[in-house]
Amino acid sequence: MRSLYDPTAGTGGMLSVAEEHLVGMNPSARLVLSGQELNPESYAICKADMLIKGQDIKNIRFGNTLADDQLGDQNYDYMLSNPPFGVEWKKIQKEVQREADTLGFAGRFGPGLPRVSDGSLLFLLHLISKMRPALEGGSLSRSC
Repeated sequence: MRSLYDPTAGTGGMLSVAEEHLVGMNPSARLVLSGQELNPESYAICKADMLIKGQDIKNIRFGNTLADDQLGDQNYDYMLSNPPFGVEWKKIQKEVQREADTLGFAGRFGPGLPRVSDGSLLFLLHLISKMRPALEGGSLSRSC
């Protein structure tokens, strides 16, 4: 069993397509889908679409991923995301700063916080913190 995470799940399209692709490559593959979405309409569509497709929705959560990581205790084998580029994180600065100060390297933002205007880097720090450690079967690879 492998896990797939999208912290900006939207309507769930990328999660569903990724699952279809992986199962197409390996019909016996089992994938646990997880995600979180800020927009209430997109969140509702995501859950409805997944239910229609027979997918499990227990790990699809509503809320701001950066201010309130509702899947905080989870790590994932695969992650994908289309974060909102060019968006500042000033509205959630207090929550993020509090987590960084309280948890340090035990949290998501230990390496330091980017400029308030750089929400993309904040999402990248979040994703790195969610990676399954290599000792547990996870790996880091890059595309050439």
